[in-house]
Amino acid sequence: GMMYLRSGKVDSAIITLSRARGVAESASSVRGQARASLYLGEAYRVAGDRTRATELLTRSLALSRSVAQRQLALSAL
Repeated sequence: GMMYLRSGKVDSAIITLSRARGVAESASSVRGQARASLYLGEAYRVAGDRTRATELLTRSLALSRSVAQRQLALSAL
């Protein structure tokens, strides 16, 4: 997903990162959910959807804090 985002393919990034977040949720991976939400939030920010980006980044921050992932939490700020 991030490769799509870095190459300017924002729509493809959002699709791929949404799938990744779903997989992390299905696997009950809090760290995976936090990371996917972080990247998906960044994709929405680039797409210009600040509301959705803020929701996802806030979720990433909360999830990161819940599993003591400080570096990931800092990235969400």
